[in-house]
Order: sequence, then C-alpha cells, then structure tokens
Amino acid sequence: MNQKLPGVSILFRDSWDLYKSRFRIFTSILILPVAFILVAAILGNALLSSIFAVVSVIFFIVAYPAIIYSITNENQSDVKTSYGVGFGKLFPYLWLAILTNLVVIGGLIMGVIPGLMFSFWFIFSVFILFVEDKRGLEALLKSKEYVRGYFWPVLGRIILLVLCVVVIAMMLSLVIGEDKRSEDVLNAVLQLFVMPFFISYSFNIYRGLQALKPGLVQAPAPAKRGFFIFSAVLGLVALVVVPIIIISVSGSRFF
Repeated sequence: MNQKLPGVSILFRDSWDLYKSRFRIFTSILILPVAFILVAAILGNALLSSIFAVVSVIFFIVAYPAIIYSITNENQSDVKTSYGVGFGKLFPYLWLAILTNLVVIGGLIMGVIPGLMFSFWFIFSVFILFVEDKRGLEALLKSKEYVRGYFWPVLGRIILLVLCVVVIAMMLSLVIGEDKRSEDVLNAVLQLFVMPFFISYSFNIYRGLQALKPGLVQAPAPAKRGFFIFSAVLGLVALVVVPIIIISVSGSRFF
C-alpha cells in the first residue's frame, strides 16, 4: 500500500496544535461536569455524593457532543455555539452510542474477537455524524469502510495513545494516592485535560483516512447491513435476558 496514514509524531504534533488552539473552549465546556465530579468526591455524605455523581454524568452526556463539535468545526466555534450544535445532535449521538453498544455486545456474544473488532471499526462513527451528517447504522458502516485496508496502522496509533494515557494516569495515581477521593480527583483531571486531546488525536486519524479515501466522503454506506442488525438485536436480547436469568438464579438461591 503506497498511501500511508500520518505518522505518530505528526499526529501528536497536529493534535497538540488543535488542543492548544481550542483549550479555552474545551475547559469551558467541561468545567461544569468536572466540578460536579469534584463536589461528589469531596462530600462525605454518600447520598449527596451519588446525586452529584449522577448529575455529572448527565452533564457529560450533554458536553461530549459539544466537545466533538468544537473539534470537528474548523472555524473554532465559541462555547455557546458548541453547546447549541452539540445539543442539536444530542439525540442522534445518543442513538449512535446505543446502537454501537448493542452491536458490540452482540459481537462479544458471538466471540471476543468479533466484539473487539466491531468496537474498533466503529471508532470514527461519531466524527462521521458531525462531519458528514450520517446517522445510526450508516455512520457505523462508513466508519468501518474508512478503517478497511488500514486496520493495523489505525490500531497501532490508537493503542500507542491509550498506553500514553495509561502511563500518565498511573504516574498521577502514584502522586495523589489511592484512596477513593483521590481516584475521583484523578478521574476529573483526566476528563478535563486528557479527554479532549484523545478526541483530537482520534479526529486527526479520521481526517487522515478521509484524505486517503476522498471518494468515501460522498459515497453512501454499504448496503449490506443484515449482519450488524442481527448483532444489534442479539445485543438487545442479551441485555434483557441476562438480568432476568441473574435475578431468577439469585431468587432461587434466596428461597
């Protein structure tokens, strides 16, 4: 294969430039959900901590599409615009997330390798939602088409970044300690500072694939969807049946 993805050093450089140019927007978007994480960590009351933790999750669900938009929009939108467009894409994003998880769970039921491959194939689907306005299964299948032929180069670049994040997290955990509050603080720090860079890095890989496959941007997603629909249905059945089995087994043991 003559055409290659940008090298790791180029990806890190471009991602760092993107990260720096939009750092203020990233922190402004994430500061509220991260603040709720910190409050939940500081509070001694278990009930109040749980409430603030749930609120932080809700705010993260809203903030994540805003972060994606601020990264994918080359005009460097402001915070208000990012939240506005992100909120407008909230339901398509949630549907995409649900569908992705159902297909991956169905793949895991068929075997560990199919499940892992599905999760990797679909890694760029959220960018396709925002950049190409493709939704649901179409976004998943287009992501798979972008990865096709570049599986190992993309996998290697993603794994390298994950290892870097893991090393950073381990170093920070050694510094701040291992108690529950310290772990929550560490999670907040990673969400605020590392997550936007991780997304920027992944987006630059997606842009590299776009450059390698320019015809795919306007092309429709592959028509063969039956297998992935089956996998999604299998995942949904598993989510319904497995808890019932667990409850039945626990109930029989109790009585």
